[in-house]
Amino acid sequence: MTYVTPEQIDQQIQLERTQISQGLKRLRDQTLKLEQQNYSSASIYGIASIETLLPLVVDKILKTNTKIHQVSMVQHLKIYTYT
Repeated sequence: MTYVTPEQIDQQIQLERTQISQGLKRLRDQTLKLEQQNYSSASIYGIASIETLLPLVVDKILKTNTKIHQVSMVQHLKIYTYT
């Protein structure tokens, strides 16, 4: 059975902290780069905004479309009935 020493645990913790720091730096750098290129929608918060808002926009479009078709059908029935 292999035992892990406290020193190895400390080294692993330090390695994971370094990886997290580097990942955060890379994320910040990439977001800044996208902002500078006017591609904010491709940044991490831009993607989150699009993912949040897109379903709401689609829902509104579908409701409007349904409403338009319902009004059109009612108008058609009125014309058909009275002619």
